[in-house]
Parts: sequence; C-alpha cells; structure tokens
Amino acid sequence: MKRSFFIAESLAELSNCNEPHYNRRIPAKEFKKLWNTAMPKMPLYANTFFTVER
Repeated sequence: MKRSFFIAESLAELSNCNEPHYNRRIPAKEFKKLWNTAMPKMPLYANTFFTVER
C-alpha cells in the first residue's frame, strides 16, 4: 500500500484533487523531501511532523 499525506493546500496551482476536506495528495516519499527540517545541530529532527489516524 502506498502511503500519502492529504492536506488543504492554499495555492490553487498545487492542488491535485477535489475532496471536501483536502485538495492535495502527496506521496509520503515526496512529502519527506518537502518537509525535511534537518539542521546540522539537530540530526534527529529531520522530517518532524504529526500523523492523525482514525
């Protein structure tokens, strides 16, 4: 199963789906590249994010 993140995107040119609660689907692998918050002094904090499950 491919994992993805679903977000409410504020930039219309980045939206790629039309759902009631989100308008952008990002594969997890791509999201990790976009969300890389690593700093040289904090190597354990690369890709810090929250997940919500139902």
